[in-house]
Amino acid sequence: MSNYAVYEPNYRAKTRSIGIWLSCLTTILQRKDLLFYLVKRDFLSDYKRSFISVGWVLITPALGVASWLIINYTNILHPGDLPIPYPAYVLISTMIWRLFISIYQSTSNVFFESASFSLDVRFLREVLIVKQIILQTLNLAVGLIFIEIVLIYYGIYPTWKIISFPFTLLPLILMGAGIGLLTSVYSVVLPDAKKWLDYGMQLLMFVTPVIYSPQVSNSLIRKIILLNPISYLLDWSRDSLIGGSFTDPGKFLISTGGALLIFLAGLRLLYLAEDKVIEKL
Repeated sequence: MSNYAVYEPNYRAKTRSIGIWLSCLTTILQRKDLLFYLVKRDFLSDYKRSFISVGWVLITPALGVASWLIINYTNILHPGDLPIPYPAYVLISTMIWRLFISIYQSTSNVFFESASFSLDVRFLREVLIVKQIILQTLNLAVGLIFIEIVLIYYGIYPTWKIISFPFTLLPLILMGAGIGLLTSVYSVVLPDAKKWLDYGMQLLMFVTPVIYSPQVSNSLIRKIILLNPISYLLDWSRDSLIGGSFTDPGKFLISTGGALLIFLAGLRLLYLAEDKVIEKL
């Protein structure tokens, strides 16, 4: 029996769209040892060189919340009617948003991160993509301890809905990864376009109910929020933590379907353009 493999030019691009999921799952299962090693290495290396170590997972969102609290107390910001006290609302929203934007940023740089491996035709970037998703999810998991302490301080106790929190995060993760994958391909060819898109993703927070209610007083912002699919994904994740009622299930399902399609489109583009992108690195 032959013990060598034959790799054809652009062989991954020949994978049919339906087979992309199976191909990714098979790749991850086959490389699970490598994935575990990379996650462990990167997670520890991010903190072991710092004196306060994993404390940065809590300090970073806390500093962000402090800035919005100052703005709110000056009456410059009008967040609208909120289901919970403003500090807790901003803390939960910003940490969930940070997960989304971090996954976008890490997946959009997947080709640059793996540049040193690009000449190896057997190197599969799915491992790096899943590694980044796991790392960012672990950071959020550590931050959840801080979130629950704050919620209990305000008299908000977890309900059975908290069980659904990981499932409500999944569409948000797929959305961030999908946009990041689409960006990763074009960033090599059009680096300026990626810069503009990065700025756009930062501005996207201001038309997503992160720092104010979906029913904010500004009519234009309120209309944009209603058209923004990320609004419904973030709302459901936040409501699962605070025990709120899940609103607009139809729009949530449509947004979830859109997130899945964007992720599959990004993955398909990665397969189609992989060889051509590597040539330009």
